[in-house]
Amino acid sequence: MRLLVCVDEQLLDYRTFTYTYLLADSVTREAVIVDPVYEQVDRDVKLVNELGLKLLYGSKYQLDCISLPWFESLIFSDTCF
Repeated sequence: MRLLVCVDEQLLDYRTFTYTYLLADSVTREAVIVDPVYEQVDRDVKLVNELGLKLLYGSKYQLDCISLPWFESLIFSDTCF
């Protein structure tokens, strides 16, 4: 059975009180990250790699200038893809 699972780990940025969610397909290991925080990009990339996931998409509930650098840092990073 194919499942879309939410990674069972609290991804909270205590400075902004923002929760980040990581969702993954249990078969393909493809993942999407929702509401990432720029200062937590290293934590998020590490978790994606530890779980053997392939991060395909990033999404923000409310896109703002604080979150744009997170996406830029992943685009230009070779640690995740």
